[in-house]
Amino acid sequence: MHSTHVRLPEGVDVALHRSGPPGTTTAVLVHGIGMTHRTFADLQPLLASHGPVVSVDLPGFGATARPSRAFSIADHAAALDAALERTGVGRRVLVGHSMGAQVAVEHAVRRPDVVAGMVLVGPVVDRRRRSLGAQARDLGLDTLREPPGVNARVLTDYVRGGPGWYLATLRTMFAYDIAEQLTRARVPVVVVRGEHDPVARHAWCRQLVTAATGPAELVTVPGSAHVVPITGSAPLAGVIARVVDANPGKVL
Repeated sequence: MHSTHVRLPEGVDVALHRSGPPGTTTAVLVHGIGMTHRTFADLQPLLASHGPVVSVDLPGFGATARPSRAFSIADHAAALDAALERTGVGRRVLVGHSMGAQVAVEHAVRRPDVVAGMVLVGPVVDRRRRSLGAQARDLGLDTLREPPGVNARVLTDYVRGGPGWYLATLRTMFAYDIAEQLTRARVPVVVVRGEHDPVARHAWCRQLVTAATGPAELVTVPGSAHVVPITGSAPLAGVIARVVDANPGKVL
């Protein structure tokens, strides 16, 4: 895997971690709040056997520099696009986990010319659970349903990012209406949730499928909770490969 830090204006940078053979469509993996590209450490090698793949560290997460101001979801999407363009990533399928699903949708709305499809994994924030208390309870329940190794990986990333940037990002995450924006993203969408996910519940994910204006479906990964990229990496890789292969034509 080859890693690159792409320096952008305002002291912002994005880390891209590339692997896989050359190909016409790149799977771009976008992590959730407080997390890093390590979310996809089990998934990326599986996808790299299929084609080019890039996992991302968004500004302020992982080893990237923390911006001097709060970053909205639109800011993260713009930074991601700039980094991908600068490194020559053209046609892409966006794979967003949790908050990363918001970034993926915003990016697709802005760049329909290069986005061929999306896979939204455990997307947030459920309109009926849009409060700090509800989300905190759901995340607490999720930790009880994840394997200890998953919780350890997530906690390590949270600590590395720091509570200040986490809270600043949390406010922007709550402000973003993914269901509304999804109506403007005219690309094929697959919503993926873990069978036991208390954060992205079945009714909410079904609502997102209904909101999509292009072809859309819901896939449930048996046995998994919220962190499907780790606990359900094999079936998720199959879904992503299918989306890449099913959209060989030109983007809009």
